[in-house]
Amino acid sequence: MTNVDDSSATIEDVDASGWNTFSFGLLGDDDPADRHTYERTVGVDGSNTTVTLNDETTNGSSAFSDAMDDKDSGDLIHGASTGVNGTPVLAFYQSADSDIVDTSTDTYAVYDANGNGEWTFELGDDYSDATSVDLYVSSQSFTSVDSFEQADLNSLFIDKADMGLYSLGSNFGWTSLGSFSLLEAIGIGMTAPAGGLSLAFLIPAGRRRLGGA
Repeated sequence: MTNVDDSSATIEDVDASGWNTFSFGLLGDDDPADRHTYERTVGVDGSNTTVTLNDETTNGSSAFSDAMDDKDSGDLIHGASTGVNGTPVLAFYQSADSDIVDTSTDTYAVYDANGNGEWTFELGDDYSDATSVDLYVSSQSFTSVDSFEQADLNSLFIDKADMGLYSLGSNFGWTSLGSFSLLEAIGIGMTAPAGGLSLAFLIPAGRRRLGGA
């Protein structure tokens, strides 16, 4: 288990004017909770590792409760985001959906599995030789994290979670579709090359790699 508190988290004020119908609520609702982001390096024993991140921050539970958006157990989480070693991983509410992930071999995260607002990371085969990993959790959407690459988001949500264009738009917001490949999202079965056709040419979405490169 690893703990995060106000001194080890990044807590940012969220401007209510930026809150819109494509994210978590309607304009005019109560102000959203502050955005909470946690980045921790923890020691692990390869893929035989479950890491529980205990949130001890002020109002952290409110930030993530807002992001859950009335989820049922097993639902994919879109309004908050998780990553391991700079790469996004699928996150589920309370329990993983075994139709989407192989709980024996895949890496994924679960929020509130024990009913107390904790994040649990299950490390899969990709980390079989790992002795440490960098964990990332944020109360902002996957498509709002600048360091997440389009190819990795495609792999998770289009390929593994089998989400099409409508599902991506309705869950992440239509203005966020530039984070995904247009060709893959409409089911053509190929990824647009770098600089090629994608929704990014319609909706610019600047991306940067983790580390600022």
